[in-house]
Amino acid sequence: MTYKRPVRACARCAKRVITGWCWPDGFVCVSCVRHGVRRRGPCPSCGKERPLPGRDGAGVAICVDCAGITTSFLCETCGEEGELWFKRTCLACSLARRLREALDDGTGQVAPFLEPLLAALASAPEPWSGLTWIGHAPVRARLSALAKGETPLTHEGIDTMGAGQGREHLRGLLMVHGLLPCRDHHLMAFERWERDRLASIEVPSDRQVIRLYLAWRHHRDLAARAEAGRLTAQALTTARSRVNTALRLLAFLRERDVGLERCAQADLDAWFATASNSLAAVDFVRWAIEHRRCPRLVLPSTLRRSAPPPPSSSERSRIIARLLSDEGVALAERVAGLLVLLLAQPVTRVCALATTDVLDRNGEVQLRLGGAPVTLPQPVGELVREHLGDRPHLRTAAHRASPWLFPGNSPGQHLTASQLASRLRLLGVTVATRKAALHQLIGEVPAPVLADALGYHPTTAARLSAELAADWSGYAASRAAGHRTI
Repeated sequence: MTYKRPVRACARCAKRVITGWCWPDGFVCVSCVRHGVRRRGPCPSCGKERPLPGRDGAGVAICVDCAGITTSFLCETCGEEGELWFKRTCLACSLARRLREALDDGTGQVAPFLEPLLAALASAPEPWSGLTWIGHAPVRARLSALAKGETPLTHEGIDTMGAGQGREHLRGLLMVHGLLPCRDHHLMAFERWERDRLASIEVPSDRQVIRLYLAWRHHRDLAARAEAGRLTAQALTTARSRVNTALRLLAFLRERDVGLERCAQADLDAWFATASNSLAAVDFVRWAIEHRRCPRLVLPSTLRRSAPPPPSSSERSRIIARLLSDEGVALAERVAGLLVLLLAQPVTRVCALATTDVLDRNGEVQLRLGGAPVTLPQPVGELVREHLGDRPHLRTAAHRASPWLFPGNSPGQHLTASQLASRLRLLGVTVATRKAALHQLIGEVPAPVLADALGYHPTTAARLSAELAADWSGYAASRAAGHRTI
């Protein structure tokens, strides 16, 4: 007869489970044991700094000795007391063991050129994330291929690995820790898409035109943005959309027995009248005209969509008040939302702020957005200062020395604009609220001053100022009185 272990209720969480330990305060499930071991501090009974998995009669967390617990949590490898994982070794030693196995070059030793990666991953303050990562079979297979020389340690070698399952995360780790030359991950993703897209074009003439369009229009532009640190995922999406629409236009012309070089105005008008997302082809047609790939044609004007009405000032004030005081909202989101609502910063610029853009001078926190640093209001400055000391993801090997104010999930990268925007939308921080903030600032500060302080282009600030017919008499008066305006 098969023995079945009894199901018992945990003395701490009351959940009915099979596995656990019988301790002085009763049967304790595995989950409660782990939470207790992870709790560390001075024991109230003996005063020693150590894990506090036990409980006294009043339910206060105490160490195993004071609680009378006989279970040992000493690592058999390093002797440190804490949560144990493989063969009674701590998380850090278990992670190091698994990494050494994955990075074995076939001789029983770690491949020498991967020693920096082993050191960085094994010394992460939170080894649990590393154990989760190395627990995936595709990750171990990629590391083993690099260690044994089956895959060259180059960007081209990484490209030969199967896409997905953390390939780009591994590439990012290798770049962060100096094992691969640093390259813009957005640009590399576009180059991979570019190769695959060109290979999928069956018509040779179309492939040749699109190759030139990519090389002389998009690739140069994206490379320049990447070099300036301003390349975003949205720019890649726009470029892909234009290329795909250009291919649809070429197919449309071929159905009319007309090539691009013989395209007439009637053909182009028919395209814009019938095709979906037809305006995405304007960029391609303009490029073709400039490079004499088609006759000079009249292009339709791209009209701007009417913007939704801005939210009321009371609604914006309510959101600002919540971000300043609600500790239930993640600190990073509070800081980012306040920069959008108070300084009218677009999310694309907020997520790319570096820690060097934050200045702490004479007790005031300043933010460098344009020419002259902007002094933040005292409550906002305090939140920024607190966020700097407790940025997320810094306890993993992916972001040990991140230069970003808002580190992202990918190694060495900041939080993406789409990720940040989706989080802020849940708090009511939208494009409309940012525009409302910008309109308020335009009405209070001259366009040149605003452009210089907040990093806006002077032409943009001047155009908005003219549209709103801004009156700066209040600004002049406050300047004469020596008051701050931004």
